[in-house]
Amino acid sequence: MRMGLALLLATTIASAQGGGVYPPMREYYPLLRTAGNGNIESIRERLISNLPQASQKTQKSVRVGMVKGFKSKYKKDAAFHKCLAEVLASNGKRGLNQLYKTFKTLKKKPDSQVGIVEAMAACGNYYALSLLLKLIYDKHPEVAEAAVTGCANLVPKEKKSVRETMKLLIAHYTKVTASAQGKKKDSKERKMYDALKPAFNNTLDKYSDGEKLDSASAWQAWWQEQAAPG
Repeated sequence: MRMGLALLLATTIASAQGGGVYPPMREYYPLLRTAGNGNIESIRERLISNLPQASQKTQKSVRVGMVKGFKSKYKKDAAFHKCLAEVLASNGKRGLNQLYKTFKTLKKKPDSQVGIVEAMAACGNYYALSLLLKLIYDKHPEVAEAAVTGCANLVPKEKKSVRETMKLLIAHYTKVTASAQGKKKDSKERKMYDALKPAFNNTLDKYSDGEKLDSASAWQAWWQEQAAPG
């Protein structure tokens, strides 16, 4: 009876301190040393579930551990990296800032960068919007498209923030459109425009609460008439 009570107490304390993060982290490190990606999805789910209950020190250790998985010496693929990104994105502002720093180290891996952007967009933390708005200017069309699309998942509740974000999106949409004018279809400017046009239209549709327009000039006119302050 006493042993049972002691075990229950120990389990409760471990749970309260976020002890549930330790088993998946013990499984994580061997995955880094193997050629295959292993069962990273299972580890991701358990870490995301248990991390909020962990101490700040433990959360920091997990963040450091996740970042290691992006290092080139481990040669993991984009799907593996996206799982790591989802763990970091779930860890609040600290995790998102760490993820943004990691993004900048992967300039030669746009597929992994796209996974990071998608993880930021899906985490449900509105702080991620400020980071996505920095990434809409990325030179890789697929990365910039993911960032613009991701903004649609994080429409702010405050009208002022909605207006500020729309103004920024429309300005960049206008710039991308102007840059593509007169360029050949295989030019980098035209490729960027072709990738971003649908994303801009769909995201601005969400921000405007259903206004469906199909060009930067149309959105600019709508902004001046409907949304611009003053």
